Amino acid sequence: MKKIICLSALILSMCISATVFGAESEEGFIPTFEQTASAHLDQDGNEVRVTVDLTDGWSADFARGAVYLYDGKADENAEAVAIGITLDEEVFNGYVATAPEQDNYREFARSFAYTEEDGTNDYFFSLGPDAYFMIAVNPEADGDAVSSRISVELSDVPMSDTSKIFSEDDIAAASVKILDEFNTWKGCELHTFVYAGDECMTEENLKWINSLGEGNEYTQCIEFLMNFHSPTDDADLEQTAWQPDFEYEDYQWWLGRVGDGEWVIVSHGY
Repeated sequence: MKKIICLSALILSMCISATVFGAESEEGFIPTFEQTASAHLDQDGNEVRVTVDLTDGWSADFARGAVYLYDGKADENAEAVAIGITLDEEVFNGYVATAPEQDNYREFARSFAYTEEDGTNDYFFSLGPDAYFMIAVNPEADGDAVSSRISVELSDVPMSDTSKIFSEDDIAAASVKILDEFNTWKGCELHTFVYAGDECMTEENLKWINSLGEGNEYTQCIEFLMNFHSPTDDADLEQTAWQPDFEYEDYQWWLGRVGDGEWVIVSHGY
């Protein structure tokens, strides 16, 4: 399974990050990760977040709208154990129509799987309108075990077509920083998350975030607004200042960076 595959109308941009976090398994093939790599894959206006478990010496390579998974160091001359790609609706529906006739067909809430004649194990995910994903695992590998290393979901990353200052990659990179932090807030439920707009990038705001930093001289700043619900469980409220069972609206996130460097969360709150 080398990097030779026809990808039709797939991905325009990616933002890749490595992190360590826990993801609660809900259904079909979505594991809890320890060491991961993630990419946001743009498909017809939808942001599909693909996260790959890299524990035990595995590696991943994101390229041309696909993710390649290797049992060892990523090498384009080596055989990938699995490949994951986005699918358009027409192609996905074609697989849906023929899947029940395939060997070892299994159906789940948002996904289904089967085994091809050559032993390749295929897994298909319906993430939402116009957002579909497929994972193909080599016949020699344990399909369920390998596919469980790849988690896919519609991303909360807010991409903007209207910014005159920041590219989609800029906005995605800042968003990932915020979402990684938010994911550590136990019991909090994210509802909406949006880029606040170019008007927030002002000399006055830049001066303000520099006053909050520890000796940093940021040259750019960016703001996002979030609506989320605070925890209802007392255990999740320990050592926090959250009002319990409360909807926080227009919660502000401010980040700064120097030049084209890495975004840093400088402030969040009201």
